[in-house]
Amino acid sequence: MHPHDRRSGADGVEAPWPGYLVGGGHTATDWIDDQESYSHNEIAINWQASLVYALMGFVD
Repeated sequence: MHPHDRRSGADGVEAPWPGYLVGGGHTATDWIDDQESYSHNEIAINWQASLVYALMGFVD
């Protein structure tokens, strides 16, 4: 709900922009949903590109 992204955080809408894939932290249990923590809740083009590539398998 709170990705580290200025566009999503500054739009005045509680929900984040749809479609974001976030990552961060050193382990799966190290992740926290804190907008201020870029090292734990960052969106990145390399994660987005992998998601788009995987989803293309469902498109005819």
